[in-house]
Amino acid sequence: MPPPRPDECLFISYASEDRPVVREYVDAFAERGLRVWIDQQEIEPSDSIVARINEGIGGSQYAVVFHSEQYAQKVWTREEQAALVYAAIVNDERRVWVVVLDDAPLPPLLAHRSYRRRPDPVAFAQELGELMGRNGAGALFTRESGAAAGAGPTTTAWAALEPRVVELAARQVVQLGPQFLNSRKDVEWIELRLPHVGTLSVEIPVPAEHRESVADLASCLTILDTHMAFIRRLKEQIAQGPGFLQVGFEIELDRRLQEREGVRREILGYLEVLTSRLVLVGAVAGF
Repeated sequence: MPPPRPDECLFISYASEDRPVVREYVDAFAERGLRVWIDQQEIEPSDSIVARINEGIGGSQYAVVFHSEQYAQKVWTREEQAALVYAAIVNDERRVWVVVLDDAPLPPLLAHRSYRRRPDPVAFAQELGELMGRNGAGALFTRESGAAAGAGPTTTAWAALEPRVVELAARQVVQLGPQFLNSRKDVEWIELRLPHVGTLSVEIPVPAEHRESVADLASCLTILDTHMAFIRRLKEQIAQGPGFLQVGFEIELDRRLQEREGVRREILGYLEVLTSRLVLVGAVAGF
């Protein structure tokens, strides 16, 4: 049997002291059909532990960190955490989710990521299944949107879409602004074509009143582009390896990532003000 693709694997990083709790989540992930990499199942007595964990991290596009006081204190788990966060920084396709098991404070590079405090294992497995695109759920959707590639028309929400999809939609809204802003209708519908997702029909009430919001949305997108350019350059610098400026690059990258998330929230807010209803049609062929 060929090894699973990286986009099928979910690496589990945890402290052995938390194994009974983590096991509940791993069992729920398996029930959901997720391919889990966890040391107990993947490392044989004769294996090199370091080599196998390197293979596990390198071969997993997704990871869950089960953070706790024990996790924060152990050298081994801190090394895993550093490797997972670095991999996600240099590769936007990699995702790290955090489950907080107790009151231990999260380090800065984990605190700004998506995290949950002891979520229900079954519900969390369902959410990860949707995010990873397993069992028919669309990988470009978050939360319980229920939308999937190839599905029929589905009412959705901006908050249910991945950030990169929201950004693409926002750019199309700005491009179409001259058309709907001059409309005298009480309601205007526009269609946004989103690669690998489908056509998003968007209802805009009283479009003529949203000229300022569209201008603000365009400004946010310009600011976002500036942050993304800096983030790319910082990642390139970090990827070149350790140097006397390495710590400075990492601190600046963390600052830029947090500012990017702030701008993304503003973009989401403007889209929610502009629109009243979103209807997603199944995946578009030809993208």
